[in-house]
Amino acid sequence: MARKQRIHYPGALYHVITRGNNREYIFRQRAEKQEYLKVIKQYKAKYDFLLYAYCIMDNHAHMLLEVADTPLNKIMQGIQQVFTFRYNKRFSRTGHVFEQRYSAKLCNKDEYLWQLIKYIHQNPVRADMEEGLSYEWSSHKEYLGGSILTDTSFPLSILDENGEKALKEYRVLIQAVGDNDLQLGEKVSGIKDGELFMVDCISSSQRGKKLSPEEIIEVVVAFSGIAWLEIYGNNKSRPVSDLRKIMILLLKKYTHLSHTEIAQMMGIGLSAVSNVLQPRYKKSLYFVSTLEELEKVLKAFGEVKA
Repeated sequence: MARKQRIHYPGALYHVITRGNNREYIFRQRAEKQEYLKVIKQYKAKYDFLLYAYCIMDNHAHMLLEVADTPLNKIMQGIQQVFTFRYNKRFSRTGHVFEQRYSAKLCNKDEYLWQLIKYIHQNPVRADMEEGLSYEWSSHKEYLGGSILTDTSFPLSILDENGEKALKEYRVLIQAVGDNDLQLGEKVSGIKDGELFMVDCISSSQRGKKLSPEEIIEVVVAFSGIAWLEIYGNNKSRPVSDLRKIMILLLKKYTHLSHTEIAQMMGIGLSAVSNVLQPRYKKSLYFVSTLEELEKVLKAFGEVKA
């Protein structure tokens, strides 16, 4: 069965985790960590994505990145393939270096950006590594000054517009460690061999809602029989246009996406989103009936998933 294509829209934020095949320690040596960062830098320049945080452990790596026009799957395909080629050549071997499918969670940038940066930078701390936050192979040091690879300006500006104050806030934020510091979802695997648990960025328990944006799209596409590429953008045909407006309402109701994020995700203008979400917006009979049916399906889908 073919894998489902990941949802893409410019500005989407992903927490990506790549792992060595069979949990192998593919980044055990300094040279391998340096090489992986070199490849990331190469594709960052090529595809113009933003990298907000990274941490390279011995058998897995974390990246927090925001995509532009190039979809995440194309970015990761390039990074993984080039590193695999160089790794196999270096060690005179063949075959897979990474698990065939990396983990990528679509995240709400407004709510979870700093929690994720903190989580990624604290990987060595949670793994009880001697270096702790001073671990060489994370972007923590770049937030302290002299950014080389990481795009630190936007995250720091959230803390404070004043650079010195932002840095002070960062130092306080990153030092705090506790059970409630990161509320991003269920632990799906315990700490083992220095490997930290994976998280779902927008969990049902945290947002009080059971569906992610990807799941809503999946349900709407399956229900309507209309491909996502037809819904995305400004297709003017009446059924597609109505379905697009229904999706706006569903995304607003069942996720914490902002109006801007919904507009970016759907490839439409912010005014179009705001207009549909106005209480006095006029809805056709098709619109109302389809919305009611989709909400029933979404409710059932959420109960089954839960």
